[in-house]
Amino acid sequence: MNTYFNNDFQRDVVVILPGEFAVSGDQVISTHLGTCIAVVLYSEKDKYGGMNHFMLPDPGQNRNILETDSGRYGINAMELLINGILKHGVEKKALTAKIFGGGHMFSSEIYTERKHIGIKNIEFAMEFLESEKIPIVAKDIGGYGGRKIFFFPEDGRIKLKRLKKVVDLNIFEDEYEKSLLKKQEKKKTNIFVFDD
Repeated sequence: MNTYFNNDFQRDVVVILPGEFAVSGDQVISTHLGTCIAVVLYSEKDKYGGMNHFMLPDPGQNRNILETDSGRYGINAMELLINGILKHGVEKKALTAKIFGGGHMFSSEIYTERKHIGIKNIEFAMEFLESEKIPIVAKDIGGYGGRKIFFFPEDGRIKLKRLKKVVDLNIFEDEYEKSLLKKQEKKKTNIFVFDD
C-alpha cells in the first residue's frame, strides 16, 4: 500500500495493489482495475468500510496457496476484507457491497486464454456475496477497458474513472503477475463516473 496527497480531494489517499486491502472510517482508498475485481464493503450505520483488489477467484488446483500472496485470490481477499472490517466493531449484517472491475482487457488473439478472467472474477464476487448474505447495492463491472476507483468511507461514496489507455493497464497487470512469479520462485449507491 502506498499513500499520497490528492490535490483534488485535499486529503491523503491510500492506494491498494493487487492482493491488498484497506479499511478505514476517514481515509480515501483507491485502486486501478483491469480484469481484476475490487469489492467495497460499507456500513452506513458505522460510517466505516474497506476495499480489496483481487486477480483471480482462487489459486486453482496446481498452486500451493501457502507459497503465494493469498490476498490476490478472491476467496482469501474477501475473508481478509470482512475480518478487517469486523475487527473495528462493525456488524456483518450492517454491510453492503459495491463491485467494480472484471473488464475485458485483451483484444489480440495471443491473449484468448485469458479473456474470460474478468467474467470469472465477477461471477465469483457475486456468488460469494450472495452466499454471505451481503447485499450488492451497486456495481460497475465487465465491458472493455480499465477503471480507477476512489472510495470515501465516511459516506460510502465512490468516484469511478473509466480508463481509456488499456495498453498501460495491461502492462501493469502483466508486470505485477511476473513479479509475483519471481517472488514465488525465490520462496445505496453513490457512484460518480468521470471519463478522460
